[in-house]
Amino acid sequence: MFKRNKDHNKMEIKRKKTIICPYCMGEIKPDEILFMTDGGTGKDDVFQKFADKFLYSDCHESGEGHMGQIIDQKDNSIEIEYNEDTKFPMAVVMERNGGERRRYTKRICHHCHCYLVDGIEYTDIKNIVVLGGTSCGKTTFLSALLHEAIGDDTGAMLSGLLGRAKIEGDSKPYLDKYIKNWKNGERDATLTGRNLFPIVFSVENINRTNRVIITIHDFAGEGMRDSDYFANHPIATREIDGVFLMIDACQLSNYQKYKIENACAIKITKCIEFTNAAIKKLRKVNSIAVVLNKFDIIMEKANKTDNPTVAYEPTLSGHHKEAVSTNAIKGVSQTVREIIRKDGGEFEAGALIPTIESLFDKKWQPNEELNDLEYFAVSTMGLTKHEKGEGHEEYYSCEYHEDRALHRVLEPLLYFLARWRIFESK
Repeated sequence: MFKRNKDHNKMEIKRKKTIICPYCMGEIKPDEILFMTDGGTGKDDVFQKFADKFLYSDCHESGEGHMGQIIDQKDNSIEIEYNEDTKFPMAVVMERNGGERRRYTKRICHHCHCYLVDGIEYTDIKNIVVLGGTSCGKTTFLSALLHEAIGDDTGAMLSGLLGRAKIEGDSKPYLDKYIKNWKNGERDATLTGRNLFPIVFSVENINRTNRVIITIHDFAGEGMRDSDYFANHPIATREIDGVFLMIDACQLSNYQKYKIENACAIKITKCIEFTNAAIKKLRKVNSIAVVLNKFDIIMEKANKTDNPTVAYEPTLSGHHKEAVSTNAIKGVSQTVREIIRKDGGEFEAGALIPTIESLFDKKWQPNEELNDLEYFAVSTMGLTKHEKGEGHEEYYSCEYHEDRALHRVLEPLLYFLARWRIFESK
């Protein structure tokens, strides 16, 4: 990655010999980078074939953004411009259709033809994997998280100590689709064998001296039943910087009485069994955020007690003015850990916590600043109570409400960013 010196006039660049495509995880040498013109008549079949492996590939059905002429560096008719520091190609100049010579700067991966992120040759890539059972709310969580983190096209300020979070290239139409579905209450299950398209975005600190590219891989809950589903995914060949392990509060027996629509369809014992098989197929995992979703149903009970804690406060959502507090993370983590310890669903009393920690070969140690495994509480939709009328039981549903403050949805991401030194937690 690059860092500026104190006067911000110079960049210190860590030179790389190869880069990793954040979409397909393929390794790319400088001379393998392709370029694309800004116009054409035919679809880019290589990209379309890659996109067809994922749910919502129809987001690019028009070919918009992937129509143009592919330019190979081996083409003798072009002139290549290189970055003086990185020695990576930055642009090509060519004559097209007998016209004037023009300069083209759109770089694409030669494996999948996705657009490469600007500055990828001097920026670190962090990979996040999302695990959890069917209907536990993984995709809805990601939609809410990224809606809060990225905002509109100009980016959003996550906190007073963070700069912009910016969605990158080919991920934008997919993210737009996720968020639209979330707001409309559409809950299409991710089909087995088809993941959601990789969400790639960049985040920098407020001084613009440090930046990372983040790729989020959302696995289908149904796919967790088959360990080969993970072994065959490109991310299995790379180190995992962070895992969101989603647990649905409806999987805890104390809260099943609320009769939540779209509650997790898989028992927590099975979910952990599938997660265990998945983890064995992945390489080293560095940081884990265990995310207890649909926390509203737990707040419903907590609000009736005399001892609410920081976990029940719906903070850390929206456009933040302050950085995440280490004490807040630790306080929430301890509260959620205690909730799960007391009610492990199908597990024996107290057994779920050590089981989760053994999956990742990690142990929660509350005395550390930010441990590599912490617990979080989120609600990405509002809990709405429905009266069924005389002779009928009441039930609850999780629905999107535009004016409702989301419950701590950014905190798991901010935890990763703090561990990656993008900003200092206070």
